[in-house]
Amino acid sequence: MSARLAPELLARLRPTERAGLSKARQLYLGLYGAITGGELPSGSLLPAVREMARQTGVGRNTVLAVYAQLGDEGLVRGERRRGTRVIHAAPPRGRAAPGAWSLSARAKALPGRANASAALAPGEPDANLFPQSAWRRALRHASALPSAQLRYRLRPLESLQAALARYLASHRGLVVEAERIVVTTSTRQSLLVAAALYADAGDTAWVESPGYAGAVLALRMLDLRLTPCEVDDQGLVPPTGGAVPRLVYTTPCFHYPSGVALSAPRRAHLLGLSARHGAVIFEDDYDSEFRDRSQPRPALAAHEGAALVIHAGTFSKILFPAARVAWMVVPSAHVDVANRCLRALGGGHATPAQQAVGELLDNGAIARHLVRARDLRASPRRLRRGAARARQRGVAGRRGGCTQLRRAAQAFVRSRASRTDARRTRHRRRCPRAHALAPAAAAPLQRPGDRARQRRSAGAAGCGRAAGPGDPRRGLSAPGAFSPSSSCRGRVPRSLGSSSAGGRAQFGISIGAIRSIDYLFS
Repeated sequence: MSARLAPELLARLRPTERAGLSKARQLYLGLYGAITGGELPSGSLLPAVREMARQTGVGRNTVLAVYAQLGDEGLVRGERRRGTRVIHAAPPRGRAAPGAWSLSARAKALPGRANASAALAPGEPDANLFPQSAWRRALRHASALPSAQLRYRLRPLESLQAALARYLASHRGLVVEAERIVVTTSTRQSLLVAAALYADAGDTAWVESPGYAGAVLALRMLDLRLTPCEVDDQGLVPPTGGAVPRLVYTTPCFHYPSGVALSAPRRAHLLGLSARHGAVIFEDDYDSEFRDRSQPRPALAAHEGAALVIHAGTFSKILFPAARVAWMVVPSAHVDVANRCLRALGGGHATPAQQAVGELLDNGAIARHLVRARDLRASPRRLRRGAARARQRGVAGRRGGCTQLRRAAQAFVRSRASRTDARRTRHRRRCPRAHALAPAAAAPLQRPGDRARQRRSAGAAGCGRAAGPGDPRRGLSAPGAFSPSSSCRGRVPRSLGSSSAGGRAQFGISIGAIRSIDYLFS
């Protein structure tokens, strides 16, 4: 007599077309789950091959293959003239008691992260600044790597190391051999490798306070004793007394998050401390690429002396956080140990991402992006400095600080307007007929105060009547005059419209905001 399965189990065993798997795979997974889950206990007799094929709607060869695979895994056993019987005894089903999973003290000490938007998250760069077309092109080229370069790697790509060496020499004045560059996925992983290389559990490490929380978490995970160092207007303040540090974490060129630079006396003190006591300085150079003209500072690692400095950087701020490519410069004798330590900590080498970043370094896409991003970030930084100066001066210096703030905002608007005019000029060259038929669209964007000057000049000339449609004083053509050719139709950008409000909407700070500043602080 053939065994019969429960109707509910039989309904789950019938293959369906929507599952996206073969019939044999669906039948195997259904029987495997029923056996290991205890629904088919040990000793249960499975239906005969012909009967199972009829009940599930599959071929007999499919059922034979599934029974054979379950038998190879020790779940069933076929007995001659007695059918196929389950021999696997499933453990009793049940849930773990509350509190059975106990977290370690290290895991309990990890802080939670608030759900802040990407625009307000600290350290979050603007991913829209980098040209996505260049990144897609580099990834497309990286996808054509030979299979020999897609295996497990103990070292990064040599092409990326060479490109990084040239990049450090040109942008940071740091001349190093390409072999000394260890590629990681983030600055935090670089710090983990450095701490594992040069510090043991219980050693003292100096960290900036306030500072990068990721560095504190990384050093705590390795059981280092942390000594917080205050930060003033000259940077990190070395603590007096106490144990000599084995590791010093610092952001000397642009402190995170205050932006203070480490002064020359403090630099000399840290370098001397490292040379005398063998303390390793971990230099997090996370934001040096976006320095403006008033803040060119050399890297600590560029100092020629006996100090022990590890220079680290990342492309998460240059490109976007998802790039996951960072670097650190270690002594030549420790390169192999650093790569082994990186692998022991769970790190590896994402070869396609490294190839893409190396190509962007070689073809100049990153250098062009830095020039553009530095220009965009310079004006908001001047605005913040003006506001900070105004707050520091208080009521006595209120007028001077706000005047600087107003001038910085006006300079920002003028720079955005000049870029709009340049874009309009390029379009005029590509499509001259459209601009010849619509001179108002090609007119330069009005600057702050242009309308007032036009009204004063019109009043001085005795023009009392209002400008009507098609009046040249308004810069508008008559209705129906704009008729571009078929080759140019649809190619006029929205920024070329005659309305100045549409042009002002592209600014980071509107002209109305500038006039409000003039009104408030006049």
